[in-house]
Amino acid sequence: MLIVAGVLMNRSLARCPPAVETRIVAPDSSHDAVVFHFECGFGRSGTSNLSIVPAGGTVVYPPNLFSAMDSSGVNLLLGREVRPVIDVAWEGPGAVLVRYQAGARVVMRNVEARGVKARYEERE
Repeated sequence: MLIVAGVLMNRSLARCPPAVETRIVAPDSSHDAVVFHFECGFGRSGTSNLSIVPAGGTVVYPPNLFSAMDSSGVNLLLGREVRPVIDVAWEGPGAVLVRYQAGARVVMRNVEARGVKARYEERE
C-alpha cells in the first residue's frame, strides 16, 4: 500500500511543478533563495515555501528551509489560493533573513539548508 501511495505522489509531483515567486541570488553567487508555491496537488496548494538551491538550480519538493500555510489550514485543505507572504533577504553569503506573516501556520522551519543559516522574523 505504501509503495502505491509513493508512486501516485511521485506522478502527482511530476504533473505539478513548483511556481517560482522570487529567486534571489546570494552575494557570492553560490546559492539562490527561492520562494515558490504549487497551484495544484492536495496538501501543497495553499502553502508558501522557501528553499536554498545551488545558483541557477531547480526547486524540488519538499522545500528545504521553510514552509507555511494560512493560520487556519482550511484554505490548504480546500485548495484555495491563499498563501502567506514570505520575504527573503541575504544578510551575507551564508545567511538569510526570512520574514513571514504573523499568524501564518509554520509547517516546517529549519535553522540551515545547504550551509546557509536562516534567521526568522514574524511580521504584522
